[in-house]
Amino acid sequence: MKRTLKILALILTFIVALPLALAGCGDGRDYYEDEHGNRIAISKIKFLHIWPEHNAALTKIVNDFMAANPAIRVETQTTSYGDIQTYLNSQLLSGSLPDVFFYWSKQVKGYIDSDVLLDLSPYTDDWKNTYINNGEAWEWAHRNGGYYSAPFRVTGNIIVYNKSLFADCGLTAPADIVAFEDALKRVRNLSASNSFAPLAVTGVAGGTLVQLYTAFQNFVGLQQEGYLDPNYKTGRLETNDEILANEAKMLTKLRDWYRKYYFGYCDGKTESTAIRNFVEGNAAMVLMNNNNLYLLDDIGDDFEVGFMSIPAPSDVDYTYIYSDFDGFSIAKNTRYKEASVKFLKYLTGKAVQQSFADTEGSIMTLSDIVYKNADQQSMAVALKDAGDARLAYTDAEFSTGDYDNKNAESVLNFIMDKSAASASKVVQDIYSNNVKAMRDAGLSPLAWTVAPKTADLSWLDLRT
Repeated sequence: MKRTLKILALILTFIVALPLALAGCGDGRDYYEDEHGNRIAISKIKFLHIWPEHNAALTKIVNDFMAANPAIRVETQTTSYGDIQTYLNSQLLSGSLPDVFFYWSKQVKGYIDSDVLLDLSPYTDDWKNTYINNGEAWEWAHRNGGYYSAPFRVTGNIIVYNKSLFADCGLTAPADIVAFEDALKRVRNLSASNSFAPLAVTGVAGGTLVQLYTAFQNFVGLQQEGYLDPNYKTGRLETNDEILANEAKMLTKLRDWYRKYYFGYCDGKTESTAIRNFVEGNAAMVLMNNNNLYLLDDIGDDFEVGFMSIPAPSDVDYTYIYSDFDGFSIAKNTRYKEASVKFLKYLTGKAVQQSFADTEGSIMTLSDIVYKNADQQSMAVALKDAGDARLAYTDAEFSTGDYDNKNAESVLNFIMDKSAASASKVVQDIYSNNVKAMRDAGLSPLAWTVAPKTADLSWLDLRT
């Protein structure tokens, strides 16, 4: 019994002494003393990202923030690109979402619908308008009047091309889609080997070959200005024979490019393999994510690289980028709302954005970032239309979910001559899947109220 009392006394002594000890150290304390000796409660927030390759830069950012804000402590957590959704869902189920956490701005809809994110709209007056394209990057996570993701940096697919090889062909960066097709043909004639790719792409579902189809869809959408229909952003506008015929022509054109070996041998090719082909001179261009440019480090001095986006038809002032935004959201149930918002504003402020661009080579989302590296500046130009929300289904009240995977597989199989189905059948099935997704949500297609504009779609015609 005496031994127990002694232990209890020791514990009590430790508990009484602990605050005094914490007051004299920098870690783990619940308060800090200001210059007047006042004890200020400390807000402890958790910050989650997916970039171990940027740990040094992010550690500095966090430490600088805490030094400037002694009443806030930030605990950094890291997970992987492939595990982020599983990790967040497990944290959600346990009621312990990180206070500030990474997720892609275009893909955060599920968390918005689950009502687990803090609405940032009360804070956006002096924030959103500092972004590229008048803040349109924010629109991808705009629902029911609220904003739920602060875009941090751009992540998009650009074309990296061999400038030296282009010069040998008398080519410069193509100005439009017709000139781009001509460049593919001329570069194809440089090699008798069908393994040589004028444009290296990833031939997997959801890869860059399928994204070319999305690019074509966007080009036609911009030419015909279908986005002007009030119901466009719901994603529920009904189809018709003309729309389906144009979609079929897109698929047929891409299959024609495949048959001409404009993509070399791309079946099953991953991005790292496509990039390796380019680095080793087995491709004239590669369609790749701008944040993976470190994979080009092995390029020798024998050729110079250039950057461009997928050229649009000549009557469209737009460069297509399959883009998203690496963004950050705040958990709705955070105990430290104001501290979390302050940290998130710091992350997306000018000083941090400029520093991250300088040290990590990223293309950021603020409009006034200065890119001191010539290649980085070229990438920023190629990505200039990232965030353009004209074609975004930001008011969609249904999820295509697994249907997206089925549609992507159908597109890929048709382009790569693995499908016996006609182009018309493929696009009809895609539309039918989208209608099923609407029906699953208790919705149905909506009629057009603004007729699409007549446009010159001759660029979709097959060329010899």
